[in-house]
Amino acid sequence: MAGGRGRSRVARSAAVATAALLFGFGPVAAANAAGDSAGSGSSTVVVARWTVNVKCPVERISDLHIVDVVYGTGTGSTHASAKSNALRDANNQIPRGHRAHHCREI
Repeated sequence: MAGGRGRSRVARSAAVATAALLFGFGPVAAANAAGDSAGSGSSTVVVARWTVNVKCPVERISDLHIVDVVYGTGTGSTHASAKSNALRDANNQIPRGHRAHHCREI
């Protein structure tokens, strides 16, 4: 306890960062919420953010004809997670009786 004022700066920052993560904010937001900044001499952890867009032809299952195209967008901390989220976004737009056919990144 610094000067008898309650929590130390480190404990306070850890509590704020933990709360930010629990409420759905990412590590960068948690670091910013804790009051860390590049100018204060402390190091801020920056997490790479990936964005992937995919294009998927829509295939009708009954006759295997391509009838439409859907697009999906996803973000994530890795390329693989961003692509997985983009594919999920595209698949959520496909109607019943159809399926995605050879999605590709654009």
